[in-house]
Amino acid sequence: MAPSILLTQADVRNRVVRVQNAIKEVGMDLLVLHGTANHLFFAGLDGLPEVRPIFLVIWPSSASAFISPRIETPTYHSHEMHRRGRG
Repeated sequence: MAPSILLTQADVRNRVVRVQNAIKEVGMDLLVLHGTANHLFFAGLDGLPEVRPIFLVIWPSSASAFISPRIETPTYHSHEMHRRGRG
């Protein structure tokens, strides 16, 4: 049985900061990510539906945000990422 790996807020924040630094380094305006693996890796969100388009937008110098159909709004507002601010 594989060991359980728990994702902490610090893990998620560090991942986002590393991506933000890379975005700045290459001169990009933002990075748009799609897919449940990206949502889990960069935001700690798991179990989101795959049938609707849900995008994670990472800016180099401001908080990350989700773009999704209105039906998904309650899912994101209840997630801790919105309460902790940046990333």
